[in-house]
Formats: sequence, structure tokens, C-alpha cells
Amino acid sequence: MGCCRVSLVQPLPTGMTRARLDALVGEQIYRQSCVVCHGEKGDGQTPLGQSLVPRPRDFTRAQEMAAISDRQLAQVIAGGSPGTAMAPWRGVLNSEDIRRVILFIRQTFLRAP
Repeated sequence: MGCCRVSLVQPLPTGMTRARLDALVGEQIYRQSCVVCHGEKGDGQTPLGQSLVPRPRDFTRAQEMAAISDRQLAQVIAGGSPGTAMAPWRGVLNSEDIRRVILFIRQTFLRAP
């Protein structure tokens, strides 16, 4: 009697890389959960973002973003940022999804200083 292996993991579509898939998932999460405060351009220039004190992080500031590690960003996303409107996303986003959002932010919004 033979046994079959069942996998819930599907192969990537033709031409899709793991890195591209991660960036697309990160973009989707960002657009659903982050854009209201951080904005389409990542600069925090939204009606809600402009009403917050302190204002949301501006992801387009290359020097500022270069000084923040991915680990630090992940900690802020997961645990929130005391004294700001940045709420904790732990329990809503898993560590892989947080990694994907950070990948999207770094690939999309950073400009040369």
C-alpha cells in the first residue's frame, strides 16, 4: 500500500520569482493596512497622517531609513511605537508578512539623499 504526499504549497507561476512574489504580497498588505497613515508615496502626506502627532514615518527619507535596520522596523511593526499612533500589528501580520512589507517599503519609497 503506497502513501501519497500532499502539499498545500503550490509552485510559483511561470516567470514569478520568490522575491517578486514577496514584494507583491508586501505591496498588497501595505495598500490594505499602511497607506491610510503612510500614504501612497510612503511620505505620510495623508489627511490622517498629517493630523497625527508625531507624524507617521516618512519612508522616502533615505538617510533616516538607512539608519533603521530591518529588524528595528519589524519590531515597530509587530509591537507598535509607544507615544505614537503606530499600533502593534503582531497577531494581525505574521513575521513573513512583516518581512514582505519591509521589502516593499525599501524597494518602493527610498530615494537618494
